[in-house]
Amino acid sequence: MKSILRTTETFVNTKIAIKDILLWNENARFPDKYFDENQQKLIDYMVLNKDFRIKKFAKEVVNDFGLPQVEKIVVYFDGKSYIVREGNRRLATYKLLANPNLAGREKDFFRKLSENIVIDDEYMLECLVCKKEEDCERIITRKHLKKNNEVSWQDTERARHKIRTQIGKRTDYLKNTISTIVRKLDIPEDGKEKVLGRGFVTIFWRFFIGNIPARYFKFKFDNKNELLIADAKFIGKLKVILWDVINKNVDSRSHNKNKDIEKYLAEINDEKIANISNEFERIANITNGKRLTDVGENKTIFSTETPLISVRKTAITKEVTFRPFGDEKLVLKTGNVNNIYSDFNRLYTYYEANKGNISASFPAIFRLMLRLLVEAASGNSTRDFSKYVKTNFAEAKNSLTPDERNTLSSKSCDDSTKLIQLLKAGGHNYKDSNDLNQTLAMSLIIGQMIKRTDGKS
Repeated sequence: MKSILRTTETFVNTKIAIKDILLWNENARFPDKYFDENQQKLIDYMVLNKDFRIKKFAKEVVNDFGLPQVEKIVVYFDGKSYIVREGNRRLATYKLLANPNLAGREKDFFRKLSENIVIDDEYMLECLVCKKEEDCERIITRKHLKKNNEVSWQDTERARHKIRTQIGKRTDYLKNTISTIVRKLDIPEDGKEKVLGRGFVTIFWRFFIGNIPARYFKFKFDNKNELLIADAKFIGKLKVILWDVINKNVDSRSHNKNKDIEKYLAEINDEKIANISNEFERIANITNGKRLTDVGENKTIFSTETPLISVRKTAITKEVTFRPFGDEKLVLKTGNVNNIYSDFNRLYTYYEANKGNISASFPAIFRLMLRLLVEAASGNSTRDFSKYVKTNFAEAKNSLTPDERNTLSSKSCDDSTKLIQLLKAGGHNYKDSNDLNQTLAMSLIIGQMIKRTDGKS
């Protein structure tokens, strides 16, 4: 160990040669069977598993090789060896560049890549050596569970950065120009933040990026890549799109093809522009420059009591009339699955009797409980319940009535992949988890799964 920079009671900042640092075989990235494997087996797994994106990362390491190492490798010294606790993927990549033979069948890729830099087993990495294992765990938790308490850049912020650093493409200039126009509109800040923020921005840009929007809005770029808009009605049309995006009158499923985009844009007529402009004016009068939530309107952000004439509306969805898990009362074996199932039904009965006095966010709890139910049924302590769902979905679906299967389809949970995504999103996307009808539809198929795996014979 060389070049100690700073010593405290608990940590040591230093540089260590990559040959002297071991990969951590109990890293959460490795399945349980790798916990006692040797270093070569760990490297093999990382190279062959596409989720690690080792080859792509190696290219980035080579491209940025002259830059200072911003993030230190976190290392624990167990009295004999230096074991990396945070930075296993980075360490493996440096080892592969220093010794391409470690890469097996990918050795030629790493050998060719390493010719662009000077690196060997003595290459020194900046490390933070922890004297206590619990301090390593605290750092890992902060990075991987709390994401270092960072807020990632949003789409428009990334575009703005690319323009400022002169690496922006025309799409970035377009996004920057239109987002600037949106932010200058006389509409509540809630609306601007919502449409340009996470969850809405993807569908919003579909109406502005590509050949069809370029022709429709008469977009052109000058010799400095600045966007020029020749459509005299652009602001009015922009407001219509904003309205529909915010009120969820458009979505990525029904507007994911060019013909859908072209049809939608063609339907924006003068009457619709006038109606929406009037609504924005009404809202501006209500808010008087404030955020809409500050004046107590708690429906959709631009909700109106009287529907607009000629404004596109989403289809009215029939309210779900069945109870959780269907009409059949499940008889389950004693244990966690039965306990969660029973608690779900009791809590739902309470909700039905008291929902007039309960917040609109309450139904998200039911989505979380479904995830807990599936985790308990899978018996997997790592909470990777995907295999359980994929194994049991088809037979469970066959047990449903045609009407129940139609309900699954209408609520986007009619195959195992969709159900897994909805269960995983339920742990962090509380807004979408409030869709009680979808949650009850999910309970139909999950009920049949747990009946198969945990029902009393």
